[in-house]
Amino acid sequence: MRPHGAVILVAALVGSAFGAGNPYIRAHDQFLSFFPASQDFLPGIIQSNCAGQFANYTNQSLPDGEGHAWAGKLIDCVLPACTQGYQNEFTVSGLLIGLLPAGLSQFGPSMADLALLATRRPVLAFLLAFGTPSPNLGLQGGLINRDLASYVLTVPIVGLPRWLMRAPWVVRATISCVEYLVGMLATGNVVYQVYRLTYKAVSQATVSIKIPNVPETYILFFWMVVMAPIFGIAYSTLRAGYSIASSKTIKRKSAVVTWVVDEFTPSLYGRPLRLERRPGGWVYLHVVLGWFGSVLSILHIWLGTVVLGSILFVTLPDMMTVVEALVGCALLSRIVLAFELDGIKQVSSPEMLRYCSVDAEMPREVKRDAGGGAEELEPMRLD
Repeated sequence: MRPHGAVILVAALVGSAFGAGNPYIRAHDQFLSFFPASQDFLPGIIQSNCAGQFANYTNQSLPDGEGHAWAGKLIDCVLPACTQGYQNEFTVSGLLIGLLPAGLSQFGPSMADLALLATRRPVLAFLLAFGTPSPNLGLQGGLINRDLASYVLTVPIVGLPRWLMRAPWVVRATISCVEYLVGMLATGNVVYQVYRLTYKAVSQATVSIKIPNVPETYILFFWMVVMAPIFGIAYSTLRAGYSIASSKTIKRKSAVVTWVVDEFTPSLYGRPLRLERRPGGWVYLHVVLGWFGSVLSILHIWLGTVVLGSILFVTLPDMMTVVEALVGCALLSRIVLAFELDGIKQVSSPEMLRYCSVDAEMPREVKRDAGGGAEELEPMRLD
């Protein structure tokens, strides 16, 4: 099956779940408001040139058996009524936002890195992943093509000041709050920008793909929420290939207490992370999940390029604000992730070095003093 056929099939299945056989399920709440610059002239064009098409579009009693028929007719009326300058500007704006998915996948946080962070702080990792709406699985040295322990050792040490590494609990709590603030800001920004592009603009692609029972407003939100399963697949890929070694101290604590402490403690002040390869058949699941995740991420970028690249009725200055907001949050997420990975390496490098050295004698116990507490680890297994 071709990729576009698979996308149409998935969209049709999603639509059938919301109301199969109902010919009246369609969007009727676009074209009501626009981005600030377009709001100055588009309502007047609709009122004077396309009143009949707009009335049919907003009439919920009219069936839409063709799939997005009334939206398509309204676009065909409004777009030619705009000046040639505005039409050119809409095209450039669509090109600008259409390049965003591929661009974010290059400098946004890697899903491999986020999966590694999720072994200690899953909520923060999810917020950072969802806040960058374009997946980057980081396969060039991520979860499949290189040993994960060696991968952690390749993370560059930033060289944090000594006072920060010995900071009191107030500073540590502040750092954690700032990290969650960045994650929530990035996630909220993605939801807000997708909402604006859905209800204050129109994607020609979502209208042209005629799928009965699937409102054109669903597609862009579907593209956004697919980031959640992609992140889940990346994390499952890591866990299929590696198990997390537990310490005797942690085993004496409840799972809930351990999770809360790990989640809200910056990695620089947390427990060392030791991952052990799973034996035998787990390797095949590890590779299959990694392959499936990479294919899904490529389809996600492709869908985002098509849907976002065909956005209409947004002027270039307004589109620049959308791009700047998404890129800015992606960079902030990358900074938080880099700090967390550096923390994981700082506290885990001794364990990783012992794990990677097959000639080293197996240590029976390892003690670490981080933040005023010694921790005794079980003997490591070298595969």
